[in-house]
Amino acid sequence: MALYRSPLTVTLWPSSFLKKLYKEPQVTQVIQSNRLRWLGHIWRSPENNQTRAYTFKNPIGSRTRGRPPTRWI
Repeated sequence: MALYRSPLTVTLWPSSFLKKLYKEPQVTQVIQSNRLRWLGHIWRSPENNQTRAYTFKNPIGSRTRGRPPTRWI
């Protein structure tokens, strides 16, 4: 008994056609709006909130370059 397979055909659709077809916003716009909404929540939080402190913190100093040293040997 032989197994016959039909070749897979892949059709590439232009993004403009897909936008018209599904009528949904672009993924990048959704991500950007969610980030801005989250930033608004953080901005209105109290000054002593850890998330706010780490979001708007300016790090001082630099990290070491390369692989971390093995400290268990």
